[in-house]
Amino acid sequence: MRRLWLILFVLLASPSCATPDNVQPPSFDIASFGLESAVLLSQEFGLDIKLGYSNDLAIPLTGLAFELEVNGRPFAEGLNNHFVTVPRLAYANTQGTGTTNTSSLRRQFMMVGIKDKIDYRRLGTARVGRLGQNDPVPFDRKGSLSLLPAALGNSQASAGIHMFAPSPR
Repeated sequence: MRRLWLILFVLLASPSCATPDNVQPPSFDIASFGLESAVLLSQEFGLDIKLGYSNDLAIPLTGLAFELEVNGRPFAEGLNNHFVTVPRLAYANTQGTGTTNTSSLRRQFMMVGIKDKIDYRRLGTARVGRLGQNDPVPFDRKGSLSLLPAALGNSQASAGIHMFAPSPR
């Protein structure tokens, strides 16, 4: 019995254990989304979320809470309460739900014709499950989508066709 307690103590106290102090946040990308419902003042989206983890330990995520800012303004927020283990040095997929309101959506559509790029920021908290707890691990990523009509050639660019090219920071 004493040996069992010693082994348990060594495993829990080991520096390789995933704790909020040494867990790096996972990368967070929206792989795809689809409109779930729309009413006059708000829209709800189903999201496929791709999580990446570049550390040497797998992390058990018990949920996500995130926000999306577009051009420096709040655009959408989302939640996920699915348990997923993100393997070490690998990716994992999960689903979530996002919401936005009509005024945010309208404001961003009006900006598309004015700017040559769209800046975005994904921020939030991943919940890492360990020993019956859900420890918060914040994440914050920025990037931009370039609108590149010149890359399509003169005939397509004059027709108003735009190409979106992500460039993460």
